[in-house]
Amino acid sequence: MNILSAIVSKLFHISLQEKSNPLLNLSPLQLLLFVLIYASVAEELLFRGFLLNMLEPLIARGFRLFRIKISVPVIISAVLFGLAHFVLLKTGANIASVFSIVLGATVVGLIAGYFQEKYENNTLLGMVVHVTFNAMGAFGLLLMWAMHK
Repeated sequence: MNILSAIVSKLFHISLQEKSNPLLNLSPLQLLLFVLIYASVAEELLFRGFLLNMLEPLIARGFRLFRIKISVPVIISAVLFGLAHFVLLKTGANIASVFSIVLGATVVGLIAGYFQEKYENNTLLGMVVHVTFNAMGAFGLLLMWAMHK
């Protein structure tokens, strides 16, 4: 999403304002440390390590998407994980960017929760999924940062 945003802004000469994405104010190293390590580990411990386990009594409920079973705990933790990203509105980010982040985070939460549940409550797998998706976003932010400077 960020890569596409950077390319469109460059093609159409749209100015990236400092306030549009506060992460652009970080150095590349700070961005990578924050997005890839701090955010991924902390959010996975909270939403998959704690919340998903707390909701375990509901694990038998859910639905099947093709051959994949998505349980109620995975759905609830993913939706709450996505909604938690609305806090980015407080940083001055625009609603369209935040909404796309919320949707993306919900999908990441579904995938991370599914893998954690499938592989015997292994939170490390959720962290790998999270870091992978954040790495793609961080690459886009670094591209925006390079174009911005």
